[in-house]
Amino acid sequence: MDDRPVAFPIPPGSSLDMLKDANVTTGTMLPMYAIEYAGLSRSEILQTPGQKSEYRVRWVELPEAPFNGSSIGAVILQPTMNETQGILLCNVAAGWGSSSMNMSKSPAASGTGLASSNVYDPDSTLPQRDDYSRRIADSVISFELPMFPQRKINISSDWAEYLNPLIPNLNMTVFNALMSVKLVDHEDTTSANIILAGLVASGLARTGFESQLQGEIRTAFNPTLNASIPDGDYWFNGRRDMFTVDPQASKDWVKLRVDSSVEGYGFGLEGLAPKLTVAVLLIYCILVVGHVCYAAISGVSSTSWDSITEMVALAVNSSPTIQLRNTCAGITQMSVFQLPIRVLTSKDAGGEDEDHLEFIFGAVDGNVAKKCRIQENREYGTMHSCSGATCGYDSPASLCRSRCLGRADMG
Repeated sequence: MDDRPVAFPIPPGSSLDMLKDANVTTGTMLPMYAIEYAGLSRSEILQTPGQKSEYRVRWVELPEAPFNGSSIGAVILQPTMNETQGILLCNVAAGWGSSSMNMSKSPAASGTGLASSNVYDPDSTLPQRDDYSRRIADSVISFELPMFPQRKINISSDWAEYLNPLIPNLNMTVFNALMSVKLVDHEDTTSANIILAGLVASGLARTGFESQLQGEIRTAFNPTLNASIPDGDYWFNGRRDMFTVDPQASKDWVKLRVDSSVEGYGFGLEGLAPKLTVAVLLIYCILVVGHVCYAAISGVSSTSWDSITEMVALAVNSSPTIQLRNTCAGITQMSVFQLPIRVLTSKDAGGEDEDHLEFIFGAVDGNVAKKCRIQENREYGTMHSCSGATCGYDSPASLCRSRCLGRADMG
């Protein structure tokens, strides 16, 4: 009887610094660092049920200390026809971690789609997995304790036995059938790693055939279709769960978060640019509403200057003013933009016809403003030959311009 304990490999993703309190050794059957486990002797391993001519697996529940990070251990007995028994000792780790899966439907081919997944942890130094069809050699890099996985899974030996059922037609276990295929270059060690990880992942991923999405989809009545359709406010906005379920019955259910998106034109308030845009549009709307209210109350409006070109023409036909001195080469002071502006009439050189209109900058005497005010429903357009002193403007009296024609309709 051989009562010597066996040694299991250190947990996947662990380092020697994390196993300071463990009895780590290299003088065992494994050519790597391992932890001795006194709960199983070599004689007990040899008593594992099954035919010696087949691959057999014995599941071992490893304690939390010192096997921190392990889910369950596995002892593999290789086929033998004599008294020499080959043994592989494996440490299986499983856990739940944050991941995402993206699915999209191809617009070119109806009914076809693309799928990709990645395992994500912001603190992990592992390379991101952005292709579910990555090579087998890359898939073994999936643990980096204690950052990933975020929650470990403890597997009992009774549950693990369901991973290796007997195949009636072949009269052999699933594990023996897979190992007999010799997946990788006839290496039992590499094949065992792949098969054990696949069996555990398959077992954790499977649910009963009766399992399905629970609850009722929230609906809203669409008067156009005269029917109830899924409520988009819950579906796309993510305000609440899309399904209505019983809170008590669903407290232990597995919850899946599904983020849906639809390509199309839209407008949102995320970011600085949309907020500034809304602010500018709001100010513009306030100005428009104010102008409309003033025009409606006063009953006065004009369509004479409804373009920038017409405003420029009015400015060019206005007399120079000392209020705008030192601005011919550029404006450097904000006080220029604070000057009040009016459009008033101006008489011709003879002082008779008030048919010319000008921009008047700065303060204007009340009597002058009243006398030179534009009259409703009167045609304007005469350019006086020498501008301005009649109405008291500050324009030079010697400035002469050509005659222009135009129309200003008030009302």
